[in-house]
Amino acid sequence: MDWFKRLLSILSPPASAPKVADAEIAAIERSLGLRLPDDYKAFAAAYGTGTLDDFITVLTPTARISHFRLDDYGEEMLKVLRELRAGGEEMPRPIHPEPGGLLPWGVTSNGDWGYWVTDPAAQPDLWPVAVNVGRGPEWYEHPGPLTRFLREALDRTITIPFFPDDFPSDDPAFRRLPDGT
Repeated sequence: MDWFKRLLSILSPPASAPKVADAEIAAIERSLGLRLPDDYKAFAAAYGTGTLDDFITVLTPTARISHFRLDDYGEEMLKVLRELRAGGEEMPRPIHPEPGGLLPWGVTSNGDWGYWVTDPAAQPDLWPVAVNVGRGPEWYEHPGPLTRFLREALDRTITIPFFPDDFPSDDPAFRRLPDGT
């Protein structure tokens, strides 16, 4: 099932999004030691950096603001997870670069963090999705891929228990972030 196309059917991308160069994706993949999912690459190319219904932001390789860049903010998110685990908080999964580790893909306006579960490592299009509530130990897991998670959250097929009751709106939209190329 092409979940990216199904997402497009309910969430129009902006009229123009920055081109995500194959070289940018390749550089991030080299630094991660993993290939990124194809649906994520399609999402980044079609939408660029912005928010889904003013709530979910998918980190992209082309964002000029570091808190929306997959490599910059993703590394910060991993650092925090490692610190929490070292402090005694249990993690539902290993943390990247550990095999099957959590790898950041996004954030919410409530401070929740979204991750891929990188298992199987060689098949990123099969990676499940995990979301951690901001400032707490609660986790939600979804079988993936990312665009299926986004589509099902926006059409209310799934309910993430710690997401606000008013998400999604009746008419979800994508809004580009200022300087969020």
